[in-house]
Amino acid sequence: MKKSKIKAILVELLETSFFSEWKTPSDVIKKLNQRGITIKGKKIGLVSQMLTLMCQEETTGMERQEIPKEERVGQEKWRFKKVR
Repeated sequence: MKKSKIKAILVELLETSFFSEWKTPSDVIKKLNQRGITIKGKKIGLVSQMLTLMCQEETTGMERQEIPKEERVGQEKWRFKKVR
């Protein structure tokens, strides 16, 4: 699946209440899978990168936070939330 299609779906999720609570890239991948969308390759890295770029766009109102080491599951380091 193309990055532009994935980003469009991430923006759609942002407009709903999906990001009202902290979400990890794994949470996002699960949601995409529920919609029948599969991402080949390094899924967590790709989704994390796309969400980080969305955080850098001031218009999205997203925030990124480092997950404390004792709360981490696997190698995920960041979680994301809509703050505005």
